[in-house]
Amino acid sequence: MIFLNSEEELVWNSGYQVLYFNAIWLPLNKKNIFMLQKVEKKYPSMSFFVIDTDYFKGFCRRFDISRIPTFTVMKNGGEIGRIEKKMKTSNFIAFFDDICINDR
Repeated sequence: MIFLNSEEELVWNSGYQVLYFNAIWLPLNKKNIFMLQKVEKKYPSMSFFVIDTDYFKGFCRRFDISRIPTFTVMKNGGEIGRIEKKMKTSNFIAFFDDICINDR
């Protein structure tokens, strides 16, 4: 998992990229990071990026982020899934399972 410090750190590859748009002051931030770590362990081929909306306002406009937290799943540079709400960990992981299973 990469906590972005500059826009250049966001590397687009041919696989999946998960963009977690957050704010450090968000009460659920630690829980969301914990959930992402679980998905990262299950799907190590995915790239995970944490983007602080207070510092990367350009990314927020580029990806049409109007709520935080937002999780955006990208493949080959295009968005294929998005979560814009609070979820239980099991539902969160199931979201990624569905994406990976439907992609086969």
